[in-house]
Amino acid sequence: MVDVARSAIWYARHGWYVVPLHAPLFDDAGRCVGCTCEAWRRERQPGYVCPTPGKHPRLGEWEQNASCDLDTVARWWRRWPHANVGIAAGRSGLLAFDLDSYKDNYQGAQMLEPADLETVTSLTGSGGSHLIYTIAEDATYTNAKGALPSGIDIRAHGGQFVAPPSIHPSGRRYAWELGYGPHEIDPAPLPAHIAAILDAHHSTVVTPAQFAASVLPKPRLDRWSLSRRVVDLIQATPTKGQRSENDQTVISALIMAGATDDDIRAVFEHYPIGTQGRYCEKGTNALRYLAYSIAKARVWSVGKIEERTGAALAALAAR
Repeated sequence: MVDVARSAIWYARHGWYVVPLHAPLFDDAGRCVGCTCEAWRRERQPGYVCPTPGKHPRLGEWEQNASCDLDTVARWWRRWPHANVGIAAGRSGLLAFDLDSYKDNYQGAQMLEPADLETVTSLTGSGGSHLIYTIAEDATYTNAKGALPSGIDIRAHGGQFVAPPSIHPSGRRYAWELGYGPHEIDPAPLPAHIAAILDAHHSTVVTPAQFAASVLPKPRLDRWSLSRRVVDLIQATPTKGQRSENDQTVISALIMAGATDDDIRAVFEHYPIGTQGRYCEKGTNALRYLAYSIAKARVWSVGKIEERTGAALAALAAR
């Protein structure tokens, strides 16, 4: 039996942010007949049919809740032993270049040079592949295709990719290409010429936050509607190994609560989340670190707001 849990823990141990995914369902003949998400979705939408079996997260706010904590990942697979495994690309410092080369409209070859293929590569169950590259800490690529050639999708901030040995709706498993798995080689940095193409044609490369010249006074946290957990993260000494994750959680929560970029800076200037965390540790690069962290979180928050708006409109339409 394929041990997906073991692979998920391996990814987490190596710093990739893991998220449990739903799984496709098969009949006795091995044909995909649905997805594990459908049972609960049909309670709200009778007759719902999943369009992407096994490819979407089981967690709400999955990008922020993705984790590389080994105990957390192990607990997820004890709860959902048949879950597929996803990797939160941007949070892991990765960009997945999804090459659907089996499609008639595929135009990806024009972007790639032979050396670009020398990186971690996953083979999908549909005949495509994922080239996995590392991206700079301040990179803010999202999933938007923009004017990229046909047949190419990007997974970065706001996106996740399905990782081996997850099961594809075809019944085949995702697998690392022989000699190109993350246990065999390290992901290559995103090639400069591909980065240039993405910068030119990617429609939503976000820009870093801009701050006022002076720091705002220490803000009261009760001015925003924040969960107890978020308030505790702001006020407590950050735990090493989780500081980047906690920074993004706090920044995202503040954005969703209506805080401005300068408000967020004030929180990091006056509370332990910043004064005893990575923000302080960055020294002269602190503002740059925070500016790009806010930019990444705003990508997530826009998607979350659109998701909530869509759900609200669907509910109204169903009345």
